[in-house]
Amino acid sequence: GSEGKAGNGSLAAVNLNTREILWKRDDLPGMLERGAYVESQRAFVACGDGVLYCLDVNNKGGTIWAQQYMSKKAAAPRLLVPHRHEGIMLVGTPEFDGRIMVVSRDGVTELCQFNQRIIGGGWRNQNRLYVILAQGLAVVNLDRDGAKKMLLEAEMVSACEGKDLLYA
Repeated sequence: GSEGKAGNGSLAAVNLNTREILWKRDDLPGMLERGAYVESQRAFVACGDGVLYCLDVNNKGGTIWAQQYMSKKAAAPRLLVPHRHEGIMLVGTPEFDGRIMVVSRDGVTELCQFNQRIIGGGWRNQNRLYVILAQGLAVVNLDRDGAKKMLLEAEMVSACEGKDLLYA
């Protein structure tokens, strides 16, 4: 991505064996802090203009669709909590925003919103997604239209999973 929070960001596809740049996009608005998430020959990129771009990796990164998913005033959005579930991808919007979004091949819709920022997460057990928030650990029920519940209220930094357990 580009330096700072303004201007254009860049995304390139590089062949790791030959080190050849296959294609490069220099016109993506704003800094690309977390790069791209690639799924089914599509690259999903959150840009500084608050738009999520879906790019065709087989067509030199051409734009398939672009959709506003947050206000433009937020710089350097982050795709947190990337997780696949039944043909869709679940992502968290910037840390201070606290929204979990459903990204499909056709666009973005909101699943739920927390009243605190998302720190990380993405662990899934059956139809539940576990998310670390600034003041606790929460679970989102994926089979009940994004119903959410706080499991543990405490300031958290990180978590890891073990066999049938999540340590936070």
